[in-house]
Amino acid sequence: MASRTAPRVPYSLDALQRVSLLSGLPALLAEYGVPFERAVDGLPVDPKAFDDPDERVPHWVASRVLGRAAQLSGRPDLGLIPGSRYDHRSLGVPGQLLQHSPTLESALDAFVSMQHSNSRGAAAYLPRYGDTAIFGYGVYDRDATAHEQIYALIMALAFNIVRTPTGGSARASKVLLSTRPPTDPTPFSSWFGVPVHFSQTQSGLVLSRRTLNARIPGARPEELERLMRLAAQAIPPSDRVWTDRAKPFSAPCSCVARRRLPRRQHALACRFARYRVGWRGNT
Repeated sequence: MASRTAPRVPYSLDALQRVSLLSGLPALLAEYGVPFERAVDGLPVDPKAFDDPDERVPHWVASRVLGRAAQLSGRPDLGLIPGSRYDHRSLGVPGQLLQHSPTLESALDAFVSMQHSNSRGAAAYLPRYGDTAIFGYGVYDRDATAHEQIYALIMALAFNIVRTPTGGSARASKVLLSTRPPTDPTPFSSWFGVPVHFSQTQSGLVLSRRTLNARIPGARPEELERLMRLAAQAIPPSDRVWTDRAKPFSAPCSCVARRRLPRRQHALACRFARYRVGWRGNT
């Protein structure tokens, strides 16, 4: 007898994600002889949506497409590939904020403050711990899947975000991944070229004070106010404000992140920090 239970509707239908880096997935899958249509089969999205980096799709759909792409290509490290091929220039207006801030620290602060105009399913954050900071990223969309692919992609992109605007003078000292170690971690260690730690309490790049102080060549700080307005205008509409979805991360706190992050990113950063600050030694 057929079940009368209605299919569960994802809670995060209004958690939209800018296609951005995923616009390269059709060509990437073609390199492995896989039609992109197979990655979106049965999902409520037009494959043509992934032709335009500025298009927006539900975050949970984007995560499933990325996960399927990894399975269909036979590349468990697939997320690393699009992440390594792009940098801040693929991130729209928030990416331009990185280019026109005087230092890497101020650039990352500006980006973190407006990253939610690109994604309503995950948050970037930059808490400081003495002379060290973690440029982190956390998925809070409860319907997201393929987290190992998401974090691989974002950490590879973040690595380029630190390196490219500074003309290569800045680089993360460690990479933290909250996912389990892959069967073969070689692609990660080979591409990053710095220690990569898996099974961490957060995913992020460890940045030293010297790295944060790196200058951004050619920055035009006078552009920042205009870009901040444009980024604010690009924030997608939502039936539920982000606080409704991020309540599990909320907790009173007086840490340094409160003074530097918008409430959404601060709550997420504090949730991670309550469990453990820094990194574990296992890889």
